[in-house]
Amino acid sequence: MTLPKSTNELSGVVTGHDPQTSDLLLLDEPTTGLGPEARDRIATLLTEPVADVRTVVQATHDLEAARSADACLLLREGRLAAQGNPEQLLTASTLAQIWQTV
Repeated sequence: MTLPKSTNELSGVVTGHDPQTSDLLLLDEPTTGLGPEARDRIATLLTEPVADVRTVVQATHDLEAARSADACLLLREGRLAAQGNPEQLLTASTLAQIWQTV
């Protein structure tokens, strides 16, 4: 996959460093607006062995991406509502409780 931006530019904002050498990757909705092929490529990149030596923090509304994480934090109205293993946390009942309207 070829991306049109340089490796130090994400979402039009220059990061000031090369993410190839960073121990920490902060990703804000990295798959928003992407087609299925590009989403799959991002998911693959985040699960490849190179991701094992880095800490990846990803803010996402994509439940499929969240399910592949080692741990999840769920926010409601800007506050921590739940945290834990995605398999145990991302259930229909927990998500309904978190996403209920006030």
